Amino acid sequence: SFILIYSITFYNIQTENIRKINNALDLRTINTSRSVSLDSPFLSLLLDHQGAIIRVEQNQLQLSSQICQEAADLIGQNQTSTSGLVKFFNKIWMYRTRTLLMSVNLNEEAIAAQYRYVIFLDITSTQKTLHDLRLSFMFVSGVVLTVIFFISFGFANHSIKPVQKAWEKQRQFIADASHELKTPLSIIMANYDALLANGDETINSQFQWFSHMRTGMDQMNQLISELLSLARLENNFHIEKIRFSFTECIKETLLPMEVAVKEKQITLSKSLQEELFFTSNPALIKQSFQLIFENAIKYTNEKGEIHINLKQEKYRILCTIQNTGEGISHKDLSKIFD
Repeated sequence: SFILIYSITFYNIQTENIRKINNALDLRTINTSRSVSLDSPFLSLLLDHQGAIIRVEQNQLQLSSQICQEAADLIGQNQTSTSGLVKFFNKIWMYRTRTLLMSVNLNEEAIAAQYRYVIFLDITSTQKTLHDLRLSFMFVSGVVLTVIFFISFGFANHSIKPVQKAWEKQRQFIADASHELKTPLSIIMANYDALLANGDETINSQFQWFSHMRTGMDQMNQLISELLSLARLENNFHIEKIRFSFTECIKETLLPMEVAVKEKQITLSKSLQEELFFTSNPALIKQSFQLIFENAIKYTNEKGEIHINLKQEKYRILCTIQNTGEGISHKDLSKIFD
């Protein structure tokens, strides 16, 4: 838009200057005895074939003969050019020339000869206007580009942060998964080494080692199943939803946890509202609450307490689980659902 505005302004100023100088040149060459009328400062020179000044006319100017001769010399240096821009007297001038065959009175004698008529139009003010306009546009463009740069830089950083955060979460997830896989693998390898060390024993006598290996394999199978479920969820895998009893789902999830609760002598109090129905995938709901219950038991001190409350509030089902553990540090609160 700046270039368009400048181009239009430049075109209008140039067109106006050309119109002024052409009108004056046409007027002067058609009637050489008539004075030239221009609103802007001008200098007109009538030159002979050798470039000598025959006649001088000035408007709004008081140029010395030396300055006029300097202007004539500039025109004389380029005989083939009929228009252009020159600089003298610390000003910028647009000039036009026209060759005339005319008679000039010299010493009361009319002499017919070929002469060159030149008009100089002072365009210093208009050139300054264009120069100031260029500077203004450059300054405004610089400011706008700087603002756009910082805005784009800010948006780029803002858009990269989620990607960077997702990448860091993925790295942490891989590290955690690797750590979780090492535990059952270590169990399997340790029991396998025990079997090799007792190779002469019967299978029945080594049953405990096989039992431990089976436990490790079950843990690995469960972990792999959880990883596959997570991958499906992240890939927008279609989840089959049905209407089921949310209350019964929580009860079934709590049932296998009671052994661990008794081992730590934890007091488990439950307040479960009956006949609460929900539409979702019951297997995923069970898996989610199983992880929550396991963590609640794991991080509850011995002889501690766990309170489970399930109720309906307006159009939603609210399930709260509270324990008497040490709690989660503030720096880890944001990582609960990672």
